[in-house]
Amino acid sequence: MVLLAGCSAAGSLTMTDVDERPLAEQASRDADRLADRDAETGQVLERAIENGTATTTGTHPPVRDGLPLAHEGAYYDVSTTAAGTEPATRVGFRVDYDADPANLTGLRVAYEDLPAVDREALAGAVPPDDAVERRVEGFDLGGSAVYDASEADRSRLATDEREYVVVHDGAEYRLAVESVESTTLTTYRVSATEVAGSSAAYTDRLVDEHAFTLSGLNGSEREVVAGAIEGSYHAESTDDAAFRSIVERFRRHGAVRSDEYRGEYVVRYRGELYWAELRYGEFAEGEPAVAREFDPSAGSSTVRTRPVDRAS
Repeated sequence: MVLLAGCSAAGSLTMTDVDERPLAEQASRDADRLADRDAETGQVLERAIENGTATTTGTHPPVRDGLPLAHEGAYYDVSTTAAGTEPATRVGFRVDYDADPANLTGLRVAYEDLPAVDREALAGAVPPDDAVERRVEGFDLGGSAVYDASEADRSRLATDEREYVVVHDGAEYRLAVESVESTTLTTYRVSATEVAGSSAAYTDRLVDEHAFTLSGLNGSEREVVAGAIEGSYHAESTDDAAFRSIVERFRRHGAVRSDEYRGEYVVRYRGELYWAELRYGEFAEGEPAVAREFDPSAGSSTVRTRPVDRAS
């Protein structure tokens, strides 16, 4: 987690009125949005939500631990643990969709003659999806694919660094394999436990378990809170005594989620309910109050996916 990325402040506080944005929405992540960004992640989450657990293999966790996920009106606590590793090969490549014919000097290969593992690795890149087609000068798209040991043995692209001319439906694409390197695949177990069956039930639980009242503030402390409500309050240095006092007040109560850098809280102030995001960084001293965590659940299901990482 990056502490105050792009900001030089030593700490910050933001408080959002729940009338402005519902508490359940603020205190959760949208599972469908995660699935839209990565279909394979969506499949793993769906299987985990349906059965309690699911496993997947990749170079990084399919979903980070954090606030519960909202899915079809219910809310689920999701956690990921590593269950094993295996050696793998990462292939980095770039594709040029409108190369000058004079630059098409690589090894010619028909797309359908590529091994199935390579066609899967190039899915969306060759032939190009509309979403990734750039048609700029030079290479248009860069990406990478990870092969497990058996897939690497069947792959042509994972053999060495070289250029190809891939022919698909009469179109020629310049494909440069720019790196072939060893990496590690990790098997992750994703566990999902329902914590609330509706937005109203989740909101009630958040309020019952985490809400506290912020009162008895002095003038400087009220200025901190006022700034947080108006947008965000930033403490420029650890000499900010009013902000330090606010941090201490918050950390006496159980956060919905917290770590060594930040915490997320439900707080009442002057009769209104707020979702508060507190970044305390160097202001944190000692252990915060322990939040009541959601109970884990057991189940069984397995799904394996092979990650394909792309970056334009």
